[in-house]
Amino acid sequence: MRWLAMFLMLGALLIGGCSKDSSTSPSGSQNVCLWIAADKDTYVWLEYPESHWGQDGYLRVAYLGDHKRCFVHYHLPILPAGSEILSAHMELYHGGTHEDGYSDELDILVQRATGAWSPETLSWSNQPTFSRATEFLIHLRSAAWSASEDLTLIAEEMFADPDAYYGFIVDYFSTSMTHTVEKGFDSNNYDRTAQDMKHAPRLLVQVKLPKGKTVSDITLPDLPADHDLDFAPGTSILMLRYATASSWPSSWDVAPVYEP
Repeated sequence: MRWLAMFLMLGALLIGGCSKDSSTSPSGSQNVCLWIAADKDTYVWLEYPESHWGQDGYLRVAYLGDHKRCFVHYHLPILPAGSEILSAHMELYHGGTHEDGYSDELDILVQRATGAWSPETLSWSNQPTFSRATEFLIHLRSAAWSASEDLTLIAEEMFADPDAYYGFIVDYFSTSMTHTVEKGFDSNNYDRTAQDMKHAPRLLVQVKLPKGKTVSDITLPDLPADHDLDFAPGTSILMLRYATASSWPSSWDVAPVYEP
């Protein structure tokens, strides 16, 4: 497996329009917006139960007549002790417009994966088991970022115990559907570059850092050995973008949190 260097991009790579938060609280805490990249993603396909799709440029979900579900894992930063998660949600970019001939106004089921998986080996036949009970929804939009419900509680659990975090399963399902549905999302290998995450799956988290801590106290662990970012060995890869602000920078094009 490749070993890739990685760095946390600070002031030099702030997205245009971001500004320093000038309204820190009396305790000296600081609000920070985080754009967290996926380090691996793939999908599984019932019709090809032993095949692997980790290097595909798209993530695919399909149901009725065909069945595909996708897996996404985000590279969580390490936050300073005492940090407070203010809000969080997941976004996938759906570049199509009714690409299966039917409406994109769908709610896609998402739940946490229950076990480890690798995009190089994951297939329909060996995917982690899970129940049909869902944890949250993403609302699909045409040619746009598609946002989930608020995930603050889930994000708190993920950051508190990252060893028990295995990513998410995205799986469209409907008991009332009468036609085949198939929708696609940009994967982390679609058009991403080493220094631009573009439309790769992202986790957006707003954090209040404790008194005396700044973004320089947020660190990144090494990329997992089974990541599927397709860059040459030794390449520095942008995995986290931040803005010291209390609201999302307009240039991030953050979609409204979905409220069912």
